[in-house]
Amino acid sequence: MIKHHIRKMCRKLLRTSQESNKSIVPDTLYPDDVFIVSYPRSGNTWILFILTHLILHRFDDSVDFKVVQETTPDIHMVQRYGISLDVPRPRIIKSHTCFVPEYPKVVYLVRDGRDVAVSFFHWHNKFSQFDGTFYDFIKADFCYPISWSEHVSSWLFQKHDTPLICIRYEDMLEDGPTQIRKLCDFAGISATDEEILQALKLASFDRMRKIEEERGLGYVDEKNRNYMVVREGKKGNWKTHFDERTKELFKKKHQYVLEKLGYVEDANW
Repeated sequence: MIKHHIRKMCRKLLRTSQESNKSIVPDTLYPDDVFIVSYPRSGNTWILFILTHLILHRFDDSVDFKVVQETTPDIHMVQRYGISLDVPRPRIIKSHTCFVPEYPKVVYLVRDGRDVAVSFFHWHNKFSQFDGTFYDFIKADFCYPISWSEHVSSWLFQKHDTPLICIRYEDMLEDGPTQIRKLCDFAGISATDEEILQALKLASFDRMRKIEEERGLGYVDEKNRNYMVVREGKKGNWKTHFDERTKELFKKKHQYVLEKLGYVEDANW
């Protein structure tokens, strides 16, 4: 029943992507392509900032959102903003799609769904003019064509042959060097331990926020400048947003995956 629902929602996401003229699979794929996949607001931009510093061997303030997009392109932005996938191999490509078997190699980023919900709620408030309550947002499955738990399950909890490693957002916060080393080894990115430390320092949330404030995103219309991609990046921020009614709704929808990922032991949270 769960797998059937996942497949149904994935087909819906694929249709939505096609109808809105957004590609989720490049016309040309290479065996060393690495897709950094996540549900929205799970740390993808942060990871790509770090990787861009390492790929370019550029450890200064010249790396901004435009440079990141030109180095580690977002598959969903290719047609919308004319972003090119013609980058040096191994190509590192960002994606938010649920499972597609074509991706040669995948780094799946996962974050506590409760924190994802809070961050995505603020994103929709600013960018999509969502005017409902946080409870309404949870009820609408985060206003995305597929829910957080269905997205996670499609990549991590169904059988497939795609070479994949999973990076937890919370592990990045606690031990970024180890996680980035793991990612670099998997993706074929050459980086010394010192370079990884430099990249992590340059891609701190404070620095990314400052860069966005000063230079914007660089690939979107100026009318979107009032929306800030980078927020706080904190762990456990959900505690200030969930009342008991919202907790019960979230548990009904996502408790199974929260437990399976080890974010909670039971429903007493």
